[in-house]
Amino acid sequence: MVVTEDACSENFDLNDRLGTKYGGPNTERRAHGGVDIQADPGDRVLAWRDGTVTRVYNTDAGSPNYNGPCGHGVDIRHDNSWVSRYCHFQAPPALTVGATINAGALVGQVR
Repeated sequence: MVVTEDACSENFDLNDRLGTKYGGPNTERRAHGGVDIQADPGDRVLAWRDGTVTRVYNTDAGSPNYNGPCGHGVDIRHDNSWVSRYCHFQAPPALTVGATINAGALVGQVR
C-alpha cells in the first residue's frame, strides 16, 4: 500500500502500473490523454476528488447507457472542469447522473 495523506491512497499499491496506453503498460496499444492504473479483480475504486456524476455506463443489454466505452463505469466532472472516467467495474455503479461524490467515496469494484 502506498501511504499518503490523501484519502484515496488505498487505490494504489506498490505493484500497480501506471500508464497512458489503453490496457496498461506503455509498450502496448495507442496513447490517450488519461492515465491507466492497473487494478486486481475485486479492488475497490475510490473517487480521487470531489465532483458530480455526468455519465453512468451500464453494459447490461437493454440498459439506456448500453455500450459504454469501457464496460460498466462512470464519468465524474470536478470543479476544475476535469473529468475522471472510472471503468471496468464488476457491476454498474450505484450512482446517478447529477449526484455529488466526495473524494475517497466508493465508485465501484474492478471486474
